[in-house]
Amino acid sequence: MKLLEKLLIATDLSPSSEELIQNGIDLAKKFNAKIILVYVLKLKIDDEKIQQFLLSAARNELQRLRKIIIDNGVECAEPIIAKGDSYIEIVKEAKINDVNLIMMGSGRLDNESTTLGSIPEKVIQKSEIPVWIMKKGSKLEINKILCPVDFSDSSTRALKNAIIITNKCKATLTVLNVYESEHPYDHWDLHYLGDFSYLQTAIEREKVRNKKIFKDYLTKFNFRGIKWDYKLVNGFPNVEILNLIKEDKYDLLIMGSKGKSGLSKIFMGSVTEKVSREVPCSFLTTKSKNLIKVVIEAKMNDLDTHFREAKLLFNEGLYDRALQEYELCLEIDNMHLRSYYGVAAVYKKLGKHKKADHYNQIAHEIYENMWDNKIEQESRKYYRVKGEYQLKH
Repeated sequence: MKLLEKLLIATDLSPSSEELIQNGIDLAKKFNAKIILVYVLKLKIDDEKIQQFLLSAARNELQRLRKIIIDNGVECAEPIIAKGDSYIEIVKEAKINDVNLIMMGSGRLDNESTTLGSIPEKVIQKSEIPVWIMKKGSKLEINKILCPVDFSDSSTRALKNAIIITNKCKATLTVLNVYESEHPYDHWDLHYLGDFSYLQTAIEREKVRNKKIFKDYLTKFNFRGIKWDYKLVNGFPNVEILNLIKEDKYDLLIMGSKGKSGLSKIFMGSVTEKVSREVPCSFLTTKSKNLIKVVIEAKMNDLDTHFREAKLLFNEGLYDRALQEYELCLEIDNMHLRSYYGVAAVYKKLGKHKKADHYNQIAHEIYENMWDNKIEQESRKYYRVKGEYQLKH
C-alpha cells in the first residue's frame, strides 16, 4: 500500500547532497514512495564546452546518487536535469511528474543551517505541492511534531497530514493555536487601565472563548492510535511557534501556508514565511494539496476492500482499527449505509451507546431517504411511460 506515491528530491549536488538523499531514502521507506531526483543547471555560462562538461558531471553524479537509492531498496526514476531558474524548474517538474512531495535541504551557500535560503523560500511560495525542508545536519528521526493551526482550510489539511505522519513515525503530536488578544493593553480605554480586576476578567473570558473554539475544532479530527496534546497560547504566532520549538525541541514543524481569506490569508502566509526563515528544525508546508494520498486517493479506490477489512477487524475484536476502516469508507462515500451501521456496531461494543444511537439514526435517515428517492424515481418512470403510451394512443 502506497501512502506517499512519488517524492521529488531537489538536489544541488553539493557535498551535503548525500545527507539529503539519505533522509529521502528513509522517508521513502517509511511511506513506500518512489524517488525522483531533480537537478537544475544554471544557464549563466556562455562557453558551450564548459556547459557540456558540467552537464556530463551532473549526469554522472545523479546516476551515482540513484544507485545509492536503488541499493537501499527504494525505487528511483531516471534523474531529471532541468535548465533555468532553480525554483521555477523545481516547481514545474514537481507538477509535470505529479509528485506528492518536494524535498529540499535548507540553508544558503554559506551553510547557515538556521537560514532558509532563497531557493527553498521561493519554492514554498510558488508550489501548490507540499514542501519538506530538511535542516542541514539533521536526520529523519521524528519523535516530536508540532502543527500550528488557525482553523483555515490550509491548516486543516496540514493537521490531517500531521496525524498520519505522527502515526507512521510513532511520534508525539502537539497541535498549537496562537490567538492575538482582541484588546491589547495599550489600546484599552483609560477608564479601564486602573481596574485590574476588570482586565483580568476580560483576559480570562477571552481565553475561555478561544479554548472552546479550539476544542470544538479538534473534535473534527481522528486522533485515535497516536499520542497527542494541544496548546493554546496568546501572543504573536511566529514568535510563539519559534519559542515553543526551541523550548520543547520539536523535530518537525508541519503548517499550512495559507489562511482563511482576505487579510487572514495574507496573515497566515506571512506567519509561515517568518517562521520558515528562522525555524531550527525540519519543516513541512502544505498549501492546497495533500502530502498523503492514503485518506482520499491512493488507498481509497476500492470501497468494498475497506468495508471487508472493517468487518474482519470487527469480528477479531479490533474495534478501534475497525472504526478507522469504516471511517475511511465514509470518506469515500458519505452516504455508505452499511458503514454507518458498522460504526454504530463498533460504538455499541465500546459501550458508547449514545454514539451508537447517533450513527444508527443517521443510517436510518439515509435508508428512508434512499427509499423515498426510489419510490419517486419509480413513480416518475411510471408516469413518463404512461404519458408516452397515451400520446401514442
